[in-house]
Amino acid sequence: MEFLIIFLIILIIWIWIYFSFFYKKKAWFTEDQIKSFNKKIKLIKSPSYSEREKIMELDKLYHYILRQAWYTGSFWEILKQEPVCIEDLNEIWRLHKVRNKLAHDFEEFELIKLKKDSRKYLNQIENLIKTLK
Repeated sequence: MEFLIIFLIILIIWIWIYFSFFYKKKAWFTEDQIKSFNKKIKLIKSPSYSEREKIMELDKLYHYILRQAWYTGSFWEILKQEPVCIEDLNEIWRLHKVRNKLAHDFEEFELIKLKKDSRKYLNQIENLIKTLK
């Protein structure tokens, strides 16, 4: 009986050591994918995009990154699933609603507010990429 207990303890310690030192967490994205995301972000940051276009493109990019992370459905459906990789889900919902207003309402928006929202979206995407790295 004592032998069995000692054997189980040694087995548990060995398994713990194996997973602690030799098991590496699989990355969500390859380095090439991350470079591609960062290249797209750099392009969107360029002055050739208006603030309206930046928000539209950032929304598309955010959705694309989530789809690459194995989430399925429309952006709305993915957000309803409450992905664990999103740090501030309420902020993403708010930014997605801003995007929808820009796409469908054709209202005039304050340029200052759009700049703030596009910066927030950029920060959210960069945080998402870091989380999924």
